[in-house]
Amino acid sequence: MTVQRAHVTMTAIPSSVGVITDFTRRFFELSPYVVENAELSYALQLMVSEAVTNVVRHAYDDEPGEVGVELLFDDERAVLLITDQGKPFDPTRVASPDLDNPLGHGLGVFLIREHADALSYSYVDQTNMFRIEKRLS
Repeated sequence: MTVQRAHVTMTAIPSSVGVITDFTRRFFELSPYVVENAELSYALQLMVSEAVTNVVRHAYDDEPGEVGVELLFDDERAVLLITDQGKPFDPTRVASPDLDNPLGHGLGVFLIREHADALSYSYVDQTNMFRIEKRLS
């Protein structure tokens, strides 16, 4: 089984979202599992962007902090692990948004749910760990 892995950690500020999204896009472009599937590449980039945006906007209440993104591919799935040391927050418990009022809260998590095959959350050693899985086939 072939496994590819990449990790990036940055300060949780708005400009980091674009940098992390670009980093993940470039990693996906190098992955033989994703390069030929534009829909899969888009879904993975969208999920990373939405999860990192949530950390930047909500995790630290305007205090300094970091966001980490670990990307892992094997022959069957992609795993995205988003980490931060902000206040505890379980995105798997976020209610579905009112789609008639798309400016409300929860739209990013909704988009992640729509594209992911599995989500899980844990809070260990003062670290939020949001795991997103997507089958490659």
